[in-house]
Amino acid sequence: MNYMRRITALLLVGWTAAGLLVPPAEGAELNPATLAVFDRYVCLTEAGMEDDLRNDHFLFIDRLPDNRRHAIDAQLRQGTVDIQRLHTLEDGRAIPVPSGMIHHWVGVIFVPNATLPQVLAIL
Repeated sequence: MNYMRRITALLLVGWTAAGLLVPPAEGAELNPATLAVFDRYVCLTEAGMEDDLRNDHFLFIDRLPDNRRHAIDAQLRQGTVDIQRLHTLEDGRAIPVPSGMIHHWVGVIFVPNATLPQVLAIL
């Protein structure tokens, strides 16, 4: 994953962590089959992200149709947050996860007049 994608992931995780007060939860041990499918899901997702970059889709909303992208941009500039559930497919089909679930979401927020160093300092 490239540097800017990592920053985006950090920003999204940081925003979620800052926006929610959630008590710590204990993790569960994943069985090998579940972990293997999750690893495959991650690889397919990262390959899709690389495809997005090759197609000049730097941000998530860049890959959306013009009318949808403009609508989301207008909403973001009014102070809303756009959150969408994503699904990585394999050969056009959902990826079954034995004994598990994959939650794959993206959130977009607009912070006017903020520089990257300012945002990272808050995180």
